[in-house]
Amino acid sequence: KQTLESYPQIRSAELARQLPDTLFVSIQEREPIAKIIASDVDRARITLLVDQEGVVYEGIGYDSKMVRSLPSLDGIRLKRKDGGFEPISGMDVVEVLLTEARTLAPHLYRSWKVVSMEAWPNIVVKSDFAKEAVFEPTPGGYRRQLAELDYIIDYNKSRSVNRVARVDLTLKSQVPVTRASFVQ
Repeated sequence: KQTLESYPQIRSAELARQLPDTLFVSIQEREPIAKIIASDVDRARITLLVDQEGVVYEGIGYDSKMVRSLPSLDGIRLKRKDGGFEPISGMDVVEVLLTEARTLAPHLYRSWKVVSMEAWPNIVVKSDFAKEAVFEPTPGGYRRQLAELDYIIDYNKSRSVNRVARVDLTLKSQVPVTRASFVQ
């Protein structure tokens, strides 16, 4: 049990012995919510995964299509600890945004390339449409901000705007779109 749980990808392991000769093993894996492309001295670039608790690990056996679909995490600094990495704080807040986006606005979530924690506690999402969309953590979640972003995208696309530089969803009642570029 202790050896299995020493692997960062394994959240928990349960072992039960049924006499005379059967051993039951139950493993619960971590579910990644983002990926980090990091440099490693020996292997050049490696892809690390991060779960909602901020645990950073190299994923083994995950579907490559699923890993490619995860947004990259930016604006953080990895710190080594005991042969692995220190957990990234704030990932529980990022997980709420990603889960709500995946559930309420999957068409938006699919276009998200990077989730940055550089402006923490605000979260900056870089996507196909908005170079930056800034979200502010709120007690009620991100439903209003996601709806606002969806409206802004629809509105601008209907006016032949293919990309904007910044959508600041933290301004609440103000117009949050800046520097729009128009399709010729």
